[in-house]
Amino acid sequence: MFDHVNNDTAQILSVARHPDKVCIELDIRPDLVWFEGHFPECPILPGVIQTHWAITYGCEHYDIRGQFKSLGNVKFMKVIVPGARVMLELTFKRGKLVFRYLHDGAVCSQGMAEFAAP
Repeated sequence: MFDHVNNDTAQILSVARHPDKVCIELDIRPDLVWFEGHFPECPILPGVIQTHWAITYGCEHYDIRGQFKSLGNVKFMKVIVPGARVMLELTFKRGKLVFRYLHDGAVCSQGMAEFAAP
């Protein structure tokens, strides 16, 4: 599972499943395609990619089968730069996937994706 690396996804360093959440440690490699042109002088990981990864990993780890309904409470507090190692925390309850990206214990971004019942 941890050997597959390409230039459009972060490398998964570890996955920890807890009773109330899943924590995924990610290596935000400098060669990711998302840094190209965003922004040339000071590259940062686009928020839409952070959201996409959170939903993708959430659906995989929680076996979410319902159709995506909405995205809410999304906030970007700190930029994620090339070379960072971040922790993605995911929780899923009553059709709502809540995500947080943390770097050195500080929240970089967070949000909630809602899904319809399958």
